[in-house]
Amino acid sequence: MMKRTLVVGLAAAALAASAAEQGKKKWSVDEETRKMVQFETGKDLASTVETGDEGPEDRNFYGPGTRERMLAHMKETGRRTTWVENGVLYLDGKPYLRCGLYAIGYCTAPAFSERLKADNPGCDWEWDQLGIEFGRLVPGSEQREGRKAQKPSQEVLDKVARTIEANRDRDFGYYYLCDEPECRSISPVYLRYIYNHMIERDPRHLCFICSRDPMRYADCCDVIEPHPYLCPYYNPEGNRVYGTPTSRYGAMFEGLADRADKVIGNVSFAFSYHEGNPTCDYATFDEYVGTIWAALCEGCRSFWPFIADGVGSTWGLYYGVEYTFAQIEELEPWLLKAKRTRLAKTADYVATKWEMDGETLFAVVNFQPRARRVKLDGFKGAYGEFRGDRVFRSVWGKSEMWIDLGPFETIVASSCPIVSKYPSLRAVRALVDIDDV
Repeated sequence: MMKRTLVVGLAAAALAASAAEQGKKKWSVDEETRKMVQFETGKDLASTVETGDEGPEDRNFYGPGTRERMLAHMKETGRRTTWVENGVLYLDGKPYLRCGLYAIGYCTAPAFSERLKADNPGCDWEWDQLGIEFGRLVPGSEQREGRKAQKPSQEVLDKVARTIEANRDRDFGYYYLCDEPECRSISPVYLRYIYNHMIERDPRHLCFICSRDPMRYADCCDVIEPHPYLCPYYNPEGNRVYGTPTSRYGAMFEGLADRADKVIGNVSFAFSYHEGNPTCDYATFDEYVGTIWAALCEGCRSFWPFIADGVGSTWGLYYGVEYTFAQIEELEPWLLKAKRTRLAKTADYVATKWEMDGETLFAVVNFQPRARRVKLDGFKGAYGEFRGDRVFRSVWGKSEMWIDLGPFETIVASSCPIVSKYPSLRAVRALVDIDDV
């Protein structure tokens, strides 16, 4: 039996203005990000120094001919390769929707880590990373130069190059270029210089950044993973509120999901800030599932939930991660290959459909703690619930369908049968309810 404990957390993730909107010399941290980082870390952000350097020109390293070059390299060397094609991650020549657990191992005991692996067959445990953060390679470089919109020093570039030379022929998934650069006011101009320096020397391993400001840092990497943390807590009036409500997730991904040269991911909130504020709480099963599908509805194609102590403290999160990973595993062809169309997006819900081979899959996410009824236009016929027993039918003689949603409920259904090898949603909910008593 796991004991639910109170946690701390209030985050407010915002979509930073693009470089064009800010002006050529303005690489300042936006006010909402500043407040969020100050709340989470207790530190104020230093200002980015404006030098007027616009940075290196943008380059597309994964253009025409990429697939042929990569496959030839795999055949010649037998080594793993990764690249981006039409906004999709390719691993060893195959399209891949990545699911992993952030903090596995160093935030979980060995025995619990093994249980997580056994219970999450849809999770990839082998797509490992190589850390190449310049501030660790050259101590003090972040403070001395990394906040300035300028070319890195030769010392930093040489250390990055030597690290790549020593590792590029190894089997690993990606370089972890920078973690939360917005927290330390790292200049995107500076990072883009390093990104170009890296990818010129090793185009067969992707560069990865985790950031609350994905628009600001998207051109500094191949895979950008925002983390709009839900952070549920109770306000002075006793109401359950959120640091980043699910209704605001779309703003963080807007303008990125349709880029062919980037993979847009999501570091979801599967943990808690549990030291210091007894008003805060873990996300429930329904809240967590809603955050994953809100991101999928926006076109996210990589998931890396930060688990820390959360997955080991509440069955709602434990089964939430397991359930959504299994969903993604079985629906991967739809989520990677189908035509995605957002049907509706309000402060109360989001609805998206995926179309492939004459069939349709749709998802509807209720953002609010109360039931609601929503109308979906352009639907005819019957749609069966994925991993469920409900059937949703269009209104007779009309191309519309009404969906009744429970509080924070997510509904996924399709026009064709999709048989799952995993337990039904009803069975998973029963486990959550029993174990959390």
